[in-house]
Amino acid sequence: MSKIVQSNSQQKVVSKTRTTKGAVFTVCNGNPAKAAGSNSLNITIKSEDWRLSDSTVRMTIRDAKVLRSLLNEVLDDSDASQVQASE
Repeated sequence: MSKIVQSNSQQKVVSKTRTTKGAVFTVCNGNPAKAAGSNSLNITIKSEDWRLSDSTVRMTIRDAKVLRSLLNEVLDDSDASQVQASE
């Protein structure tokens, strides 16, 4: 799911979600608000045990870019063809 909202300052706020069998990835970026965490990446790992709640990791866009750099360095393009995410 992808959502683009136009604010008064003409800056686009983008919210995108990708879901796999075991996780949900949500990115919110472009929010001009000064509130901490308004531009972030959330990764929610679904619990397979009904007694345990889902676990969520939240990071800033800056930290997400560092994570992306690390993953790009470690994983090559051939690995990406094996994974499919639903929108």
